[in-house]
Amino acid sequence: MTSALTLEIIIRDERPLKVLTEQEPDENDKTKAAFNLSDKILEELEDKWHKIRKLMGSKQITKTLIVERAFELAFEEFDHRGEESDLYSRLP
Repeated sequence: MTSALTLEIIIRDERPLKVLTEQEPDENDKTKAAFNLSDKILEELEDKWHKIRKLMGSKQITKTLIVERAFELAFEEFDHRGEESDLYSRLP
């Protein structure tokens, strides 16, 4: 039996472009968003979270921060490589 778990991920609020050019976005501005992720991905996130916190010696590393950075990396690569990016090539 397979089960789907829901992970709530906090992401930055979208603001009008003119606001973003006048001031830096506040990293603390967050909006809740829910995504369905496989058990495997959730287990990997949990495992990597523990390993990163141990390596960095920091309790300030959150799963939200890891997910945000992973999204940023994937999106940056897609912006630069488009159809040749890892993100694009792994989609069905």
